Order: sequence, then structure tokens, then C-alpha cells
Amino acid sequence: MKKYLLLFMLIPLLFAGCNRWINREDRLVGTWKLTSAAKHRKLNRDYINTGYESGTFSFYDNGQARYTEGSLQMEGNWQLRYISGDSHYDHGEYHSGSGSRLVFSIHLVNFQSNRLLELDFDDCRFHNRDEFVAEYETVSYSYRYIFERY
Repeated sequence: MKKYLLLFMLIPLLFAGCNRWINREDRLVGTWKLTSAAKHRKLNRDYINTGYESGTFSFYDNGQARYTEGSLQMEGNWQLRYISGDSHYDHGEYHSGSGSRLVFSIHLVNFQSNRLLELDFDDCRFHNRDEFVAEYETVSYSYRYIFERY
């Protein structure tokens, strides 16, 4: 009986760990629109135009991605993964070994129109299944992109 009790206690832990990773990717698969982007300093926020607000981003479950805006199509890949124990900047403050966080990368290209989009976000947070916020830091600013399901 004790063997079964231990087994029943370990199974939920196994599924809970896998479920967190699987659900995040499932949430991303689909078509999204970049609704706003902003660069932040401590007391200042400026909304910026990235040039990608009028198109749609499609993320497929095989890791492929596509940006479509009229006749322009850019294709490439995306990656969403947890990392832990890394040092990083968060809203202008340095954090060392700050636990796990979700990072998100998009790499798209169209050789005919000579367009390239490479975004590597330091943090990605989902707000239900219809919105996610992705952020990255530079020396001077933190950038925040908000995507909504299309």
C-alpha cells in the first residue's frame, strides 16, 4: 500500500511540471496582432511605432512563424522556453539568480524585400489566452510589446 501511496503523490508533480511548459506553448499557437509597443525609463514611457502593428503574426505548433502585412510575408521561427538562475535586468534593476522566467524569440526574414525581424524578449507573460506581454532590456531602456489574439 505504501508503494501506491508514493506513486499517487509523484504523478501529480510530474504532470504539474510538464503542464506549465505545454500550456504556455499552446497559448502562443495561433494568429496575433501587435497592439502596442513602448520604451520605458524609470519615470518615462514613450509609445513607439515598430512598423509591425498593421500586420499579423502567426505562430505554428512546429516552431514556424509568419508575419503577414498585405503582400509582404516574412517567414522564420519562434521559440518559447523557461530559463532559470540567469542574471538579467528587469525594469532597470539588476537581478541575479532570480528564479525561472519565460523567454520568447522571433526570427523572421523576407529575402526578396530585404526585411529581417529578430526579437529576443527577456520576459514573456500571458494574460489569459487572448493577450501576452513580451519585454526586453537595453542599457538605456526597457521595451514592452503587447500582442492580442487576432
